[in-house]
Amino acid sequence: MSETTATPPLSTLYQLFVASRLAGTLTSAALLGSGVDGPEYAIVSVLFARGPASVGEVAARTGTPVPTASRHLRSMERAGLLRREADVSDGRKSIYRLTAEGERRFHAAKVPFSAMHDAVTDELGDDAEMVGWALARLDHAMRRFAGETTAPRPSRPTGGGHVLHHGGEPLSDDDADHVRAYIDWYRARAAAR
Repeated sequence: MSETTATPPLSTLYQLFVASRLAGTLTSAALLGSGVDGPEYAIVSVLFARGPASVGEVAARTGTPVPTASRHLRSMERAGLLRREADVSDGRKSIYRLTAEGERRFHAAKVPFSAMHDAVTDELGDDAEMVGWALARLDHAMRRFAGETTAPRPSRPTGGGHVLHHGGEPLSDDDADHVRAYIDWYRARAAAR
């Protein structure tokens, strides 16, 4: 009989690196044929949600180096997805805004992207909210380390599912459901007192 040894966990940054690569691959596959690729979808999403932005703002919001964001923006402008205008608050800067074609492609790409997002969220189940918070917290920590933010760190979510921690083997789904039911019963009993 051979003995097995526990494999030490991989570093958080390495796991993030691998997950980021996989997310990029899944995003590229989902967006195939939509008229935009992953980096372009990130940019049109930011501009659709937040309105016109400078190269630096797009770079910061998408986590992309400024030269890379600038290259994408110029390419998207040539493709007719964006329009570059002078920034009225600072004539030395330019801002980019979506064109009608940029909005059309955003909406076309949003359908397959949302389907992929929903499938991943469904796979995460009750953990989706905590995973989202953990990613926001990690993003904040890395931006702070890089000197990009002084904002307070994101707060833990208060609603949603329970997070269970213990030192043993992972619980089966049925066991986790029993523990959650007990927690709910206990909280209801404590609230009734």
